[in-house]
Amino acid sequence: MRAHERSEHDLAPVSVANFVRSLSGLGRLRAVLHHASGLAEVFCEATCLDVTSSRLDVVTHGAHVHLDLRPLACARLLDAGDHAHPAKPSVVLYARGGAPVLALVLDGSDELACARQRMAFLELRSRFGGHVCLGDAPVAERVLH
Repeated sequence: MRAHERSEHDLAPVSVANFVRSLSGLGRLRAVLHHASGLAEVFCEATCLDVTSSRLDVVTHGAHVHLDLRPLACARLLDAGDHAHPAKPSVVLYARGGAPVLALVLDGSDELACARQRMAFLELRSRFGGHVCLGDAPVAERVLH
């Protein structure tokens, strides 16, 4: 098992609000909302992510995305090409059934920004591991294979 992976028994739930707040240092992101019939992309700063009691909001110039928190079960911090964007690391939020709901792709605009994002991403992986259980869904619903 790699350092960023944890077993099912080590997966203590983390509140969505606390997890989203921890992403604020990631900088520029591409937020990709997945839907059964398509997807929507919004470019934003990680500080544009906000959590209320019932939803995650991405609010930026010209676009607002509102995501219901109830179906969310877990998040994965994925390296480039690791079931994620082929060239950039990402944080992906998954529904209870295992379907991706929102992908936050690191989208630094230059080498320095990308290096800073990589360091922030690695700090998050060190803190949470590669798989983060969100809220209080039963473990059987949170674990992705």
